[in-house]
Amino acid sequence: MNVGSKPAEKTLPFKIETIAQFATPWAMAFIPDGRILVTEKEGRLLLTTQAGEKLEVSGVPVVQYSGQNGLLDIAAAQEATATYTRSSNQPAPPTTIG
Repeated sequence: MNVGSKPAEKTLPFKIETIAQFATPWAMAFIPDGRILVTEKEGRLLLTTQAGEKLEVSGVPVVQYSGQNGLLDIAAAQEATATYTRSSNQPAPPTTIG
């Protein structure tokens, strides 16, 4: 970590490991069982395990992907549901999956 003028540390307080590859990942939400929800800007929502297995979540509406538009942020609720936001020319409330 680097804080102000403090020299960068040579060791990290965590481990970095690639577990999966994504097209254009935008946001991640960690759910209580250890899996990760990952949004891809093009409109895919993926449920990813720590072993790197990916399952595409169905029921995600079509998004308009271009420039700043697409499937954007996601937040996991304690009840193991997820709410995601999308950018579109048409106003729409957040959608809950769960």
